[in-house]
Amino acid sequence: GFCLNRHSILMNPIFWVLILLVVNPTTTTTTSPPPPRTIGGEGSSDDRPNIVFLLADDLGWNNVQWHNNGTITPNLAQLAATGVILDNYYVQRWCAPSRAALMTGRYPYNVGMQYYNDIPLGFQEERSAVPAAFKMIPQQLKDVGYDTHMLGKWHLGFFSSQHTPVGRGFSTYFGYLLGAETHDNRSSQVSHTCGMKVKDMYHTDKPANTSKYSWNNLYSSFMYTSLSREVIHQHANNNKQRQKNNKKNKPLFLYMAFQDCHAPYSAPSSYLSRYPSLPAGKSKRCYNAMVTALDDVVGNITKALKDTGLYNNTIIVFSSDNGGPAYHANNWPLRGAKFSVWEGGTRVPAFVHSQLLPQHARGKKTHALMHMTDWYMTLGSLGGVPQSSLRNSGPVSPDGFNLWEQIINPTNNSTDGPRNQLVYDWDNVHNIYAFRRGSWKVLWGNVGIDKWIPDKSWPGACVPVLPYNASSSSPSTVRAIDVNSAVGGSGSGGEYSAAATGVAAAADDDEDIVGVHGQGSSVCKENPCLFNVEQDPTEHHDVSGKYPEIV
Repeated sequence: GFCLNRHSILMNPIFWVLILLVVNPTTTTTTSPPPPRTIGGEGSSDDRPNIVFLLADDLGWNNVQWHNNGTITPNLAQLAATGVILDNYYVQRWCAPSRAALMTGRYPYNVGMQYYNDIPLGFQEERSAVPAAFKMIPQQLKDVGYDTHMLGKWHLGFFSSQHTPVGRGFSTYFGYLLGAETHDNRSSQVSHTCGMKVKDMYHTDKPANTSKYSWNNLYSSFMYTSLSREVIHQHANNNKQRQKNNKKNKPLFLYMAFQDCHAPYSAPSSYLSRYPSLPAGKSKRCYNAMVTALDDVVGNITKALKDTGLYNNTIIVFSSDNGGPAYHANNWPLRGAKFSVWEGGTRVPAFVHSQLLPQHARGKKTHALMHMTDWYMTLGSLGGVPQSSLRNSGPVSPDGFNLWEQIINPTNNSTDGPRNQLVYDWDNVHNIYAFRRGSWKVLWGNVGIDKWIPDKSWPGACVPVLPYNASSSSPSTVRAIDVNSAVGGSGSGGEYSAAATGVAAAADDDEDIVGVHGQGSSVCKENPCLFNVEQDPTEHHDVSGKYPEIV
């Protein structure tokens, strides 16, 4: 086994002074500097930062504009260029385990989530969940005064109401509980034991049966634009009311878990038309269009933060949950793809953007080693959660670190900071092992698809989007309206119906091609492989024979 050094560091306060120099031909005037601002620290204060966590689904390393101009992502590129790009940042190899790492600060094998939806083991999706003994980050932030809201994909279990988003600390929720659904009519499949096709959409703690989004076929990106703007505007209005009542503002925690760019691959014609050079009807064109649709949602969220005056005191974090799926996304030049423990399945685009970042950090990249588990300690510390509460939040101590210092002081050295190792996966049932210490990475067993997949069009199809039902309003109107009336009473629409919807259920990527649990490759299967991923980030040179003592 691996002996991991689990400890957390207290946050050092951050101070900076803004000095405004006004120069004219005859005089120089300097304003008095404002008092220093401390970010984080225990206790509550009404100027603690808002936190907006944007989690893309299945975004490839090379499907963002700062890595590849072929994918149109101007909003993401602008935020990244004026923030801090996390250039040595890792997640788990697929959806649910990564989300468990984010919410708990633990590696999936420490919370039992490496077997999520493993049907042969009897862990079907309706039976899989993060154990309630682990206190998730929304509950930690809620306990110290944050308003906590979630939109989008949950994928961490619904065994009971205690295991749903509201049961784990979110005050409100609108989205889907399973791992995938169609982007228009919200059709999903309740695990693989009964195969029932159902509408998977919930509002807070009840099915959203009466919401117009349940039947109007509005493309998911448009829907989440409206919903996210509503959450942000409502939060700002609530704070104005608190001020009138001489009460402290509440900080916001918004977790936007995007549906894009997960299968089934489909996008409106307005986005498909932005990629005229890509083959029509093929998944590559659809996939890129979905990334651009996601980018537009990010732009709308950013605008809402600015319009409401929340932007200057908000920390925006962007990440993908895993690498892009093989033969649809673009992970080039990294090896492998989603479901694999190669770099292409686990190293993803990420950044932090905020006006709270010191000036010297903005526009920089940091090469400090980071992992999805680190957000638990980092965001908890920024929000003023007591360190004892973060450390003692479950039967196993957190695996993550508070890496805010590494974010605000970008470095070219992967060893600058408390993290010098990470576990890509540890699965003793399916024999998947991958571990990094320093610059050395070892892989062994069913490591997953091992190819360097070129960026070209593959045979996958593009699923047509169902026509929008404009009986109540047009898509352009829906994007701008106050959706409180649409979702405010959506939980009272009767019992959940398990009847088939009559439409195709959402596809689960290419599990049959590449395998969720590492099938499809004989490389490193019998003997471990070793790579120096600092010198060889594309994993071309296995040096296990040269350095057997390191293995």
